[in-house]
Amino acid sequence: MSLLDASPLTLDQLRVLDAIAETGSFTAAAGRLRRATSAVSYAVRGLEEAVGLPLFDRSQHRATLLPAGEALLVEARAVLQQAEHLLHVARELGEGWEPRLRVVLDGVLPQEPLMAAVRRFTHDAPTTRIELKVEFLLGVHERFEADEADLMLSLGVEGDRPELRVEPLPALEVLLVAAPDHPLTDQSTRKTREDLARHVELTVSDSSQAGSMRVADLGSPSVVRLSDFHAKREALLGGVGFGWLPRHLADDALAAGRLAPIPFEEGFRRRFAPRLAYRRATPPGRGARHFLELLHEELAKHTHRGRFA
Repeated sequence: MSLLDASPLTLDQLRVLDAIAETGSFTAAAGRLRRATSAVSYAVRGLEEAVGLPLFDRSQHRATLLPAGEALLVEARAVLQQAEHLLHVARELGEGWEPRLRVVLDGVLPQEPLMAAVRRFTHDAPTTRIELKVEFLLGVHERFEADEADLMLSLGVEGDRPELRVEPLPALEVLLVAAPDHPLTDQSTRKTREDLARHVELTVSDSSQAGSMRVADLGSPSVVRLSDFHAKREALLGGVGFGWLPRHLADDALAAGRLAPIPFEEGFRRRFAPRLAYRRATPPGRGARHFLELLHEELAKHTHRGRFA
């Protein structure tokens, strides 16, 4: 049997130790804790017996911590802080905040408003652990099911599912672009699919197990598949090929002349209708509802600045 098993420490003893250290005397600590001085002395004796060491120099009028007491005080304050945090977590769980919130999103979507919502959410609900996972196309749905996630932000290409409740998100615009010195960016003639097929097409791979689906595939026989849209943007800037790029990733490079639109005869702009979904059988709890409120607020700011569609 260990020493702590024989004489367990208590949070009350640690609170008394902290109060004496703060006030400088047993009497003052008793006043702060609203108890008798004898009760404070009893708590200190119990603490000293539990650790097997004297903690205070009692030879002076003011209670002075011995080196062992100083060392124990540091640890005691850490324990008291953790205990307070534990009580806070318990209160929030009792008020309906989920212990964990799992969100799966398509990597083509703008992440700036999402991260702004996450930052605000972690401030408002620090006890709810939020998990974000990024997938692409059908991989979003696949991950949503595999992880039993709470929320899904998808591009809206996976088909209707009656068991899900769906809310629209702001439209997503993608642009057909290439480096400014790429032959396809010559604005003097409109480019056909046959013209495009003579060049390397850049795509982002579907992250599902099937891994075969591509949105807005233009049918080029020469394809470079990339893992995400940031890598695709770098490949486009580097002149590797042409491809569709979300407007929020293309605008700055277009304005700087580092990318140029391709005058495609079918149009160099396309719009998608992203959506947010969750299961009807398990509607969002308090934390998820709050997160959705924050997300919609941040999306409204984002679209107002013209950075989404």
